[in-house]
Amino acid sequence: MITAQAGAAEPQDDGQGARALLERAVLYYQEHHESAMAAFSRQGDFVDNNCYVLVLNASGVMLASGGPSSYLIGKNVGEVLPKELKTAFSEALKTESGQGVRKAQYHWKSWSGDRDENKVVYYRRVDDKLFAVGYFISRESAENARLMLDKVADAIASNPASTLDAINQANPAFRQDDLYPYVIDLNSRRFVAHGLNKRLLGVDFSTLKDAHGQPLGAPILRISQRKGTGEYQYLWTNPLTNRVENKHAFFRRVGSYLVAVGYYQDKP
Repeated sequence: MITAQAGAAEPQDDGQGARALLERAVLYYQEHHESAMAAFSRQGDFVDNNCYVLVLNASGVMLASGGPSSYLIGKNVGEVLPKELKTAFSEALKTESGQGVRKAQYHWKSWSGDRDENKVVYYRRVDDKLFAVGYFISRESAENARLMLDKVADAIASNPASTLDAINQANPAFRQDDLYPYVIDLNSRRFVAHGLNKRLLGVDFSTLKDAHGQPLGAPILRISQRKGTGEYQYLWTNPLTNRVENKHAFFRRVGSYLVAVGYYQDKP
């Protein structure tokens, strides 16, 4: 499953914690029914260290997620999975309620293809839903952020309309772990695409501030106007950890668009 994410190894404590979180989520659902979906999607009670809850319906549509896969809520996860994972995903959806907690492992390639990580997910069927707990993935790098920027910039230059739509539709071609692009129309200075938060679409980028209230959009726009390309350091909430962290963005002017991709840094 694309939404279950782990490091290269699975410490025993993490496995026990993931199972405990899964059981707690199931009990909460059995008490609160459909209203539980909103609770699972909030950052809080159902995010435990590096684990989070996600829920799918029997068709594979994401109903809730407290992790980075929240951008897939309302979408069929199977449609965005790589071919090599589609069969395993379909089999997981066939799990019966009486089978209890099950565990799946699979390999997942990083954006640059330079590492092949072993991922783990625990899941169980309850009523017509599949409940799962996944591990957060490892952080991406400056190199991979630059690679994504190159890819998005090339796509914008050749076919802007379809690229903007693909980014806004969470196409996996433009999303990798904690890397995602955003695009600004330089004529209006407004967001026209965002790989994670569609609520920012139409927002005036020049008014955007970072997590500590410092100007973010305005200085990036000034640098792009002078140089056409650049980088900028700021504070932003990491969707994988729900913590405010240092983020470093690379950006480039492509015609009438500003394309940016940032990565989260381990240390200030």
